[in-house]
Amino acid sequence: MSRAKKVVLYGVAILIALFISFDLGMSFVERLFLIVFLLVLMVLFMVVFTKQEEARKLREEREKRAEYEVLEEETKGRVCVYCETLNREGATYCKKCKRSLKDVVCPVCGHTNPYDQKYCEECQSILQNKKVHL
Repeated sequence: MSRAKKVVLYGVAILIALFISFDLGMSFVERLFLIVFLLVLMVLFMVVFTKQEEARKLREEREKRAEYEVLEEETKGRVCVYCETLNREGATYCKKCKRSLKDVVCPVCGHTNPYDQKYCEECQSILQNKKVHL
Protein backbone atom coordinates (compact mmCIF):
# COMPACT_ATOMS: atom_id res chain seq x y z
CA MET A 1 0.00 0.00 0.00
CA SER A 2 1.41 3.39 -0.93
CA ARG A 3 2.17 6.08 1.60
CA ALA A 4 -0.61 8.36 0.34
CA LYS A 5 -3.20 5.60 0.72
CA LYS A 6 -2.05 4.96 4.28
CA VAL A 7 -2.30 8.65 5.18
CA VAL A 8 -5.84 8.80 3.76
CA LEU A 9 -6.77 5.64 5.66
CA TYR A 10 -5.42 7.07 8.92
CA GLY A 11 -7.20 10.36 8.27
CA VAL A 12 -10.50 8.53 7.85
CA ALA A 13 -9.81 6.65 11.10
CA ILE A 14 -9.29 9.97 12.91
CA LEU A 15 -12.56 11.34 11.51
CA ILE A 16 -14.43 8.22 12.61
CA ALA A 17 -12.91 8.55 16.09
CA LEU A 18 -14.07 12.20 16.22
CA PHE A 19 -17.64 11.27 15.27
CA ILE A 20 -17.65 8.55 17.92
CA SER A 21 -16.34 11.02 20.50
CA PHE A 22 -19.30 13.33 19.80
CA ASP A 23 -21.69 10.43 20.37
CA LEU A 24 -19.96 9.59 23.66
CA GLY A 25 -20.23 13.18 24.89
CA MET A 26 -16.49 13.76 25.32
CA SER A 27 -15.27 17.21 26.26
CA PHE A 28 -13.05 19.31 24.00
CA VAL A 29 -9.89 18.41 25.96
CA GLU A 30 -10.68 14.68 25.77
CA ARG A 31 -11.23 14.98 22.00
CA LEU A 32 -7.94 16.84 21.65
CA PHE A 33 -6.09 14.09 23.54
CA LEU A 34 -7.80 11.50 21.34
CA ILE A 35 -6.68 13.27 18.16
CA VAL A 36 -3.10 13.68 19.40
CA PHE A 37 -3.00 10.01 20.42
CA LEU A 38 -4.28 8.90 17.00
CA LEU A 39 -1.76 11.15 15.21
CA VAL A 40 1.11 9.69 17.25
CA LEU A 41 -0.10 6.18 16.41
CA MET A 42 -0.31 7.13 12.74
CA VAL A 43 3.27 8.39 12.70
CA LEU A 44 4.53 5.29 14.51
CA PHE A 45 2.75 2.98 12.08
CA MET A 46 4.12 4.93 9.11
CA VAL A 47 7.67 4.59 10.49
CA VAL A 48 7.23 0.86 11.11
CA PHE A 49 5.70 0.24 7.68
CA THR A 50 8.45 2.25 5.98
CA LYS A 51 11.17 0.31 7.80
CA GLN A 52 9.52 -3.00 6.92
CA GLU A 53 9.28 -2.00 3.26
CA GLU A 54 12.95 -0.97 3.17
CA ALA A 55 13.98 -4.24 4.85
CA ARG A 56 11.89 -6.24 2.35
CA LYS A 57 13.48 -4.45 -0.64
CA LEU A 58 16.97 -4.96 0.80
CA ARG A 59 16.27 -8.65 1.41
CA GLU A 60 14.98 -9.10 -2.16
CA GLU A 61 18.05 -7.33 -3.54
CA ARG A 62 20.39 -9.57 -1.53
CA GLU A 63 18.53 -12.68 -2.71
CA LYS A 64 18.75 -11.51 -6.31
CA ARG A 65 22.49 -10.84 -5.98
CA ALA A 66 23.03 -14.24 -4.36
CA GLU A 67 21.06 -15.88 -7.17
CA TYR A 68 23.28 -14.21 -9.79
CA GLU A 69 26.44 -15.19 -7.93
CA VAL A 70 25.34 -18.82 -7.78
CA LEU A 71 24.30 -18.71 -11.42
CA GLU A 72 27.65 -17.24 -12.48
CA GLU A 73 29.55 -19.77 -10.38
CA GLU A 74 27.60 -22.74 -11.73
CA THR A 75 27.79 -21.78 -15.39
CA LYS A 76 31.06 -19.84 -15.37
CA GLY A 77 29.40 -17.23 -17.55
CA ARG A 78 28.68 -13.57 -17.16
CA VAL A 79 25.23 -12.13 -16.46
CA CYS A 80 24.48 -8.81 -18.14
CA VAL A 81 23.38 -6.31 -15.48
CA TYR A 82 21.18 -4.49 -17.99
CA CYS A 83 19.02 -7.31 -19.42
CA GLU A 84 19.94 -10.19 -17.04
CA THR A 85 20.97 -12.48 -19.90
CA LEU A 86 23.54 -15.19 -19.21
CA ASN A 87 26.49 -14.90 -21.60
CA ARG A 88 29.41 -17.28 -22.08
CA GLU A 89 32.62 -16.76 -20.10
CA GLY A 90 34.70 -14.88 -22.68
CA ALA A 91 31.90 -12.86 -24.27
CA THR A 92 32.71 -9.22 -24.96
CA TYR A 93 29.15 -8.17 -25.83
CA CYS A 94 25.78 -9.28 -24.47
CA LYS A 95 24.03 -11.61 -26.88
CA LYS A 96 20.63 -10.02 -26.17
CA CYS A 97 21.08 -6.26 -25.67
CA LYS A 98 24.49 -5.99 -27.47
CA ARG A 99 26.04 -3.90 -24.71
CA SER A 100 29.72 -4.24 -23.92
CA LEU A 101 30.79 -6.74 -21.23
CA LYS A 102 34.45 -5.70 -21.33
CA ASP A 103 35.99 -4.03 -18.32
CA VAL A 104 36.60 -0.33 -18.89
CA VAL A 105 40.00 1.28 -18.38
CA CYS A 106 39.86 4.79 -16.98
CA PRO A 107 41.41 7.29 -19.43
CA VAL A 108 42.63 9.49 -16.56
CA CYS A 109 44.24 7.11 -14.04
CA GLY A 110 44.34 3.79 -15.93
CA HIS A 111 42.35 1.86 -13.32
CA THR A 112 40.35 -1.11 -14.67
CA ASN A 113 36.66 -0.80 -13.76
CA PRO A 114 33.79 -3.29 -14.13
CA TYR A 115 31.83 -2.87 -17.35
CA ASP A 116 28.68 -1.57 -15.64
CA GLN A 117 30.41 1.40 -13.97
CA LYS A 118 29.78 4.93 -15.21
CA TYR A 119 32.47 6.52 -13.02
CA CYS A 120 35.98 5.34 -12.18
CA GLU A 121 36.30 3.68 -8.77
CA GLU A 122 39.66 5.35 -8.15
CA CYS A 123 39.44 8.92 -9.46
CA GLN A 124 35.65 9.30 -10.06
CA SER A 125 36.20 10.39 -13.69
CA ILE A 126 33.48 9.65 -16.24
CA LEU A 127 34.33 6.50 -18.18
CA GLN A 128 34.30 6.76 -21.96
CA ASN A 129 32.76 3.39 -22.90
CA LYS A 130 29.72 4.54 -24.92
CA LYS A 131 28.35 0.99 -25.24
CA VAL A 132 27.81 0.86 -21.46
CA HIS A 133 25.70 4.05 -21.31
CA LEU A 134 23.12 3.53 -24.05
